[in-house]
Amino acid sequence: MAENVSALKEQLLQMAYGSVNKKTAATIVNFAEKLNYKPGDTIKISRSDLASIAGIAPETFIRALTIFKNKGFLKADGKNFKVVDLEKLKRIK
Repeated sequence: MAENVSALKEQLLQMAYGSVNKKTAATIVNFAEKLNYKPGDTIKISRSDLASIAGIAPETFIRALTIFKNKGFLKADGKNFKVVDLEKLKRIK
């Protein structure tokens, strides 16, 4: 239970003080880890749902996804996307 409280505290601090890109990247990384994501798997969740988890507006979240896509960290196809480089997403500040 203490681990869950600590993780929730960290998520709340990140939502309050993290940059948009960091919030977006951390949300994708956390979601991928919860799903035991493997390279090549497709993540099927709406961008607005992920934006809600990150605590940012969907439009802002989508702009960050576009930046990550242009940098080659993600591949997007409609409502689905694939993480190309999870390690680079983890290092975003």
